[in-house]
Amino acid sequence: MPYTRSNCIIFVLFLSLIYSVKLLWCLNLLPQERMLKVRTLREANSSNTVLDFIGIAKEFGYKAEQHNLTTSDGYILQIFRIPKGKFHYQEERNGKPVILLEHGLLASADIWAALRRSLVYVLADAGYDVWLGNVRGNCYGRAHKTLSPEDPKFWNFTFHEYGAIDYADTIDYVLETTNKTTLTYIGHSMGGTSIVILLSEKPEFNEKLNAVIALSPTVYWKKKDPLRNLFTSTFYGIGQMIDPTGMSEFLPQSTLVRNLLTDYCETLNLVDACILILKLFIGFDDDQMDNNEMIYLSNYYPAGTSTKSMYHYCQCAITGEFSKYNYDKNNINYYNQEEPPAYKVKNIIAPMVIFYGENDPLSTLVDNRELIRRVTSNVTLIKIDYNKFTHLDFVIAKDVKKFFYAKLIDVLSKYN
Repeated sequence: MPYTRSNCIIFVLFLSLIYSVKLLWCLNLLPQERMLKVRTLREANSSNTVLDFIGIAKEFGYKAEQHNLTTSDGYILQIFRIPKGKFHYQEERNGKPVILLEHGLLASADIWAALRRSLVYVLADAGYDVWLGNVRGNCYGRAHKTLSPEDPKFWNFTFHEYGAIDYADTIDYVLETTNKTTLTYIGHSMGGTSIVILLSEKPEFNEKLNAVIALSPTVYWKKKDPLRNLFTSTFYGIGQMIDPTGMSEFLPQSTLVRNLLTDYCETLNLVDACILILKLFIGFDDDQMDNNEMIYLSNYYPAGTSTKSMYHYCQCAITGEFSKYNYDKNNINYYNQEEPPAYKVKNIIAPMVIFYGENDPLSTLVDNRELIRRVTSNVTLIKIDYNKFTHLDFVIAKDVKKFFYAKLIDVLSKYN
């Protein structure tokens, strides 16, 4: 990301917008509605209704299943499965190799299925039994056995719990349901972060994964980037003043972002300028990003997380270390030491493949080399053969089949 005066001004304005939205949301003064999930286009007849995962898949010709999973600490997650390709008439459920897809921060399983060219369909058509996870706090994880999302305790988690609990329980559920002993894990962005936590904290899960495929993982933040540092330190500093515990909902799935893009940016012919803010974070690739698709995807992203998860990311980015959540003076109560302990990534022995883009400011070559240096695994590092490839291009690039899918299918065949 270029460190210029204009970009710094944009960042400051963007931060002001984020916290203004958060404050207005908390005070119930923001004119927005939560998105309501429906299964058919006939039901999607109002501005705040969108197809759910099963409805999206059906529109593209795929049969999907919903499975309800209760985690060991009481969160109720909806996870999904596409057991066969569009033209596979026999499902052969238990004979196929199994893949688990996990989304990135603020996303849900919908992001893997929203476009006709989405990865889940390519994998299903290639003969895989594809499962898609969700995590606590997103649009498919807003339920608990005893807690309500209105209770701050519901939001007392970070991406640590995503890995150590949600992923662990999801993997066990998928393996038990499919009668398999191993599966292939594919995670994008935070999906690469939290799987590292799981394998570090619960090393026995290394034996349950025949391969870990991380797409632009955000684990170590070693590359010095003044603009990235400015954003994370400012975001964290302001956040600690407004919401010090972080036990609150952050950017849930609602009409907010879509309405901003359509009612203001599109109406005023400022879509390019509005999406520029996103590009400052993920990298610039105008050739592969379709603005109309971005407006459509704003129905599904963001899908919600906890403010505390955002703080945890900021802490890692500021220090450059991959450590547990920093409770400052209370660390001694949580960890019996003054500083938060670093994750023991040397515990990771499962085979790992890392894909990254040269134009990705969030998961750089320097950052990924640091991860490779610290794990025990045999790691293959693959750069996408397109020098403008950005953080979200794994999901949204127009030519993602050419740049990424073909290579991924080749890699998968080596482990299945």
